[in-house]
Amino acid sequence: MELDGELWGGRGTFSTTVSVVKSQGEDKRWKGLKYMIFDAPKLNKPFEERMKIIKDYLTSHNAPYASVSFN
Repeated sequence: MELDGELWGGRGTFSTTVSVVKSQGEDKRWKGLKYMIFDAPKLNKPFEERMKIIKDYLTSHNAPYASVSFN
């Protein structure tokens, strides 16, 4: 499933988030980032259905580092 989203480290942490992404090798700070999902545009369904599919998928696959940003 192709997703549209962004890495999120929290308010006021843009430079830290960029630093983590640019880091070489293993960096424990990755655990502080989350992939905030906005959409799955290629599912070819109405937006609300796409969001439900994504939420259901994340719930069933125990994805702690991904979250749907639409409530």
